[in-house]
Amino acid sequence: MTSPTIDIQMTEQQMRSLGKQIELTRSKLSPLIATNEQQVEAAGGRVLNPDLVTPDGRIRPELASPFQVLATAQSFTMVGYVGRSLALEVAAYYPGATSSQEGVSLTNIGDTLQLQSPPIMESVLEILRQYIGDVLLRRVEFEVDLPLMEAWLLFGIVDVGRRRELNRILGHEGDASETLSVEEIHGALESPVPGTQWLAPYLNDCLSLASPTLGEVSAGLKRLTERGLAQITQSGLILGEVIQQIVAEFLLVDSYARVRAASLDSADEVLSTDMRAIQGRSGSIMVWSYDDASIHLIGVSPAQFMIMMSSLVENPGAILSGGSPLSTAAVAAPPPPEVLQ
Repeated sequence: MTSPTIDIQMTEQQMRSLGKQIELTRSKLSPLIATNEQQVEAAGGRVLNPDLVTPDGRIRPELASPFQVLATAQSFTMVGYVGRSLALEVAAYYPGATSSQEGVSLTNIGDTLQLQSPPIMESVLEILRQYIGDVLLRRVEFEVDLPLMEAWLLFGIVDVGRRRELNRILGHEGDASETLSVEEIHGALESPVPGTQWLAPYLNDCLSLASPTLGEVSAGLKRLTERGLAQITQSGLILGEVIQQIVAEFLLVDSYARVRAASLDSADEVLSTDMRAIQGRSGSIMVWSYDDASIHLIGVSPAQFMIMMSSLVENPGAILSGGSPLSTAAVAAPPPPEVLQ
């Protein structure tokens, strides 16, 4: 028998309070696990909303199954997207493969969460396809694995190159092809300029790397030149062809996307992946995933990215157990995902 469709809004505090009524062992992926004192305190509140509880304060019967899925989730996926005219964040939690229960999605709507079952991930993907596109053209042909610091430096080089090109377009003095100094690249790593246009600060927001010294920057740049991504001369750094392409295609960043996925294996260990992407105004997309030591960077077409995203969103457990579209590793269990963290 098909489960009834559930579509209801609640606050995070209400969700945690109702979750306390589900007397099941929480999985490592459950969003009902409180991870700090504030969440523990919030979970102690009483829910009065008649759409959520019966007159005696018990969770409504039709919500019992979705909350059981949230409590015992065996796989999880989250999609986040920020563009010029759209911002969304949706998480979905799924039961085990043998369960007859439907999955559950949680959509962040301001100060509330919209709980829906069956999950709405297919609709989310269709919305994103309208914004990201389904074009087959891959504008930047590159794929590389880099240590974290070298990836940060690569983004710093790209940011300096973009500033040079934008200044040239605005008619300011200077030439986009001029050599770049170590000091410029070092300064670009943690640009104080507000906003999300600059890639190096965005990458560091994701990774929280320690600021390097000028000497460490110089050593990292040398390693990038050994990969053929740039050339060092007496007057400074010259961009390689691939970096010049990235500068041109991502002169303006149009949108950011993120897909997180996790599942529990047969030993109850967590398999996870975290895929991020930026899209340039031209439509080009650069995707990366990372672990504790390195980043895998690849230029893809919008159609390729939608395939990657769809694979992780529609069946995270199966994809992770077989290897994700970018890179997947068995890792120590991360903190239980905050709702739409």
